[in-house]
Amino acid sequence: AWPAWAFPASADAAMPALEPIEKLIASLSKLPGVGKRSAERIANAIVRQEGLSRDLQLSLREVETRVTLCSRCASITIREQNPCRLCTDPRREDKLLCVVEDPSDIQSLERSGVFRGRYHALLGKISPMKGQGLADTRVDKLLQRVREDKLEEVILALNTDMESDAT
Repeated sequence: AWPAWAFPASADAAMPALEPIEKLIASLSKLPGVGKRSAERIANAIVRQEGLSRDLQLSLREVETRVTLCSRCASITIREQNPCRLCTDPRREDKLLCVVEDPSDIQSLERSGVFRGRYHALLGKISPMKGQGLADTRVDKLLQRVREDKLEEVILALNTDMESDAT
């Protein structure tokens, strides 16, 4: 059954704001690819499906306590496996480094199975419009890795937009 607040009496009727739902929608809207309308649909699903909010809470709590970014490449890893399995795998090519913007890019490349070197996620890109510069990325750690690891090749696998080109 749908909660009464989900359907106003008429299209013109003002729906009273429910603070917990509004906070949930605002939080969900901060996720990449989730706009206000999608956040509203997700919030409604959480309210409708019994046990879903509890399952989400448990999952989020476990992610918060057990998952981190790799101290070396910034890929997503379990806290007990830091540096991650990609950084510690002896079968990977140590002198080949692929630079990406986000840990999800590492996951995509790994699924393709075509790259056997090491990775480095910048965790951002230069965006003057958003006030983000080099200091907001992991470029300093990249330069340190290039010096210390004596890399032979660095592959830039950044997105095809102006911000990535600037980075």
